[in-house]
Amino acid sequence: MSVINVVSTGVGGAGTSFIAWWLAQYFRFFQENPYCADISLCPTFARYSGLEVDYIDIYNCGEPFSQFNLRSLDIWVDRVLTQGRPCVLDVSASSFLPFFSYVQEADVFGLLKESGLRVIVHVPITGDDRQNASVSCLKSMLEWTQADFVAWHNDFHGPVDAAALASLETGARCLGTVKIERNRSSTFGRDILDVMMAELTIEEALSRPEFGVMPRRRLSILRQQMFEQLAAIPALSPSKRLLSSPLNIPLSLGQDRSFAKAKRR
Repeated sequence: MSVINVVSTGVGGAGTSFIAWWLAQYFRFFQENPYCADISLCPTFARYSGLEVDYIDIYNCGEPFSQFNLRSLDIWVDRVLTQGRPCVLDVSASSFLPFFSYVQEADVFGLLKESGLRVIVHVPITGDDRQNASVSCLKSMLEWTQADFVAWHNDFHGPVDAAALASLETGARCLGTVKIERNRSSTFGRDILDVMMAELTIEEALSRPEFGVMPRRRLSILRQQMFEQLAAIPALSPSKRLLSSPLNIPLSLGQDRSFAKAKRR
């Protein structure tokens, strides 16, 4: 069953494009070749050419007296239904309300489910004074749809208060949590920033000597840590076909760390 991953929140700067970037790389690593799309007003995810992201413009005012042309999203639905592969969709804060208005209007998630697809909403929860707003957006999406969700604790601006999310994250619709650490700014933090500023994937950066031996080493470690978290969520874990043979993520300097821990969960 293909999984449709919708990354969304109504809170600006919460990290939807960052999460979509990680998800797309995760699926590509396991040869799932995801269909990626971006419907943001100011697209960030779509700038990563190595991920072949489809930008769908809903802001072209195709209807008189309307700020959005939600009919443009019909293209996304058609492509999802015909691709037969995982999908990663970046729905930033600017597109949050129009997208879910479109989804509710014709029960789009219900249509996808009837077509044998599973929808998972990935919701960033920020660890600063916007946490309450992040939680409110999550609650709204749970009311508007029947989709399951993954909570991403984004500690970049401060630690997330996990206790405040306990009632939601122990519910049946929560498939798991992923933690985005605030890394040391002069090493890991700088490395990931350099990759994103260059609009590259980790894989592309690892192939470029200009990043240096130690930056590539740290990037490999970050990728390993993120992929282990994702693989530990059953709904996102690689298919049995792919797990039937040993899979290792190559670190720089020719060293490997296996996915054995993630596969045992």
